[in-house]
Amino acid sequence: VLQNLDVNIASLIAGLGLGGLAVALAAQDTIRNLLGGVTIFADKPFQIGDWVVVDDTEGTVESVGFRSTRVRTFYNSIVTVPNARLVDSGIDNMGARRWRRYRTTLGMGYHSTPDQMQAFVEGIRAIIRANPGMRQDYHIVEFTGFGASSLEVLVYCFIDAPDWTTELRTRHVLNLDIIRLAQDLHIDFAFPTQ
Repeated sequence: VLQNLDVNIASLIAGLGLGGLAVALAAQDTIRNLLGGVTIFADKPFQIGDWVVVDDTEGTVESVGFRSTRVRTFYNSIVTVPNARLVDSGIDNMGARRWRRYRTTLGMGYHSTPDQMQAFVEGIRAIIRANPGMRQDYHIVEFTGFGASSLEVLVYCFIDAPDWTTELRTRHVLNLDIIRLAQDLHIDFAFPTQ
């Protein structure tokens, strides 16, 4: 009918083809985000309230939609992350951790005696075993070396904490107990000297 009305059908079909291609290219990101949302709902790599790290975004998941996921950063801003980016990136779900690692090296003064060092290491092990917020079946506390200005004691253990606030509170108690132990043993923490 259009050809009988002297309409150039080839140009019309080519125009529709180009228009369809343009729409398809424009909708590509939307479709990827929708498929990413379906993948997130199916795989459940995180839940609302989990602390996640995705590329340069770190914070707590507030909502998950079909197109994007909203993450509240620790600066209290909201970052909207397209679901396609989440699916293509590695997601570090810090909220799914059972144990939170605590690792530090304590520098003790070179004037410390071998008996003081042994008592200090054993005392830290006892502190960890006595603290109900610490993982009991695995921890390392050892005199590991001679530093430039201190005798070095490695403390490597894990905290059983559901959130960051509890983790910090447990670290606080552990650190204070270590300071009290050092005072009881009359052993000093070293400071850098030249």
